Formats: sequence, structure tokens, C-alpha cells
Amino acid sequence: MPIAGHLLVVTDWNGEPTSIVEITAVSECKYADVTAEFACSEGEGDRSLDWWRAAHWDFFSNECQAAEIEANEDMMLILEHFQVVHGAAA
Repeated sequence: MPIAGHLLVVTDWNGEPTSIVEITAVSECKYADVTAEFACSEGEGDRSLDWWRAAHWDFFSNECQAAEIEANEDMMLILEHFQVVHGAAA
């Protein structure tokens, strides 16, 4: 389980470090209850909730399939809130 205050090294697809982020908060929520604010704060895609849901549904569906469980809108997620402390957007 992620812990607020922990530092993480973020890497690119080649495993090269790009930045360091600090986890500022951790929360639990159902997939269906993820907010537009959280989606925007992740900074991916066009930062919309629609983009977040489409991209993350693919990811979570594949993870669930590998674990032989069913993906659904009520599945619980662990949401990490973070800030960049060094690198790309610091």
C-alpha cells in the first residue's frame, strides 16, 4: 500500500529516470467514482475524465484478466496523489 511522504523515481519506457515524485495522499475509491479533478491531476492524455476512464479501463481490465477476476465499475482502486519534487515538471 502506498504511503504519503514516500518518494518514487519515475522512469520512461526505457527504464531511464525522468523525475522524482512524492506521494502526498492515498485514497480508496470505486472505479466509477473517480473524479474529473483526480483525472486532471494525473496529467495524462487530455487530462479529461473520459480520457482517464478509457485508458485506465484498458489497463485495469488487462490486470484483472491476468488475475482471473472480473473488472467492473465497482472495483476498488487505490488512488495516489503526488507532486513532482525533481525533474520533468518540478
